[in-house]
Amino acid sequence: MARFRFSARDKKGALKVGTLEAETVSSLVKQLRDKGLHVMSVSPIEHKVRSGSALRRIVLVKPRVKPKDLAIFTRQFAMMLEAGIDIVKSLSVIEQQTDHLTLKEIIGGIRGEVEKG
Repeated sequence: MARFRFSARDKKGALKVGTLEAETVSSLVKQLRDKGLHVMSVSPIEHKVRSGSALRRIVLVKPRVKPKDLAIFTRQFAMMLEAGIDIVKSLSVIEQQTDHLTLKEIIGGIRGEVEKG
């Protein structure tokens, strides 16, 4: 069973926040609805990784985005928007032009989310 963090409202509108164990998100939502709650959000609680584990070392290898790189991205993005280029096209162009792999991945994620709406 997995642990989930949830927020829900009861019939009077009072906010209820807590954690529960369930097989799936769907089964958790059903449990909460059976208790008369309107589910607002559900998110899995991640298992903490020990500091010496291989997974943690892999995650920490990814370079951080420096403030200078973020400032350059912000300036480029602002100039493209001021020039009348739409948001998705601007993000695509900047994503293609950046050499910083982490920033490229982040911009690609933002572009994908914007495309979804």
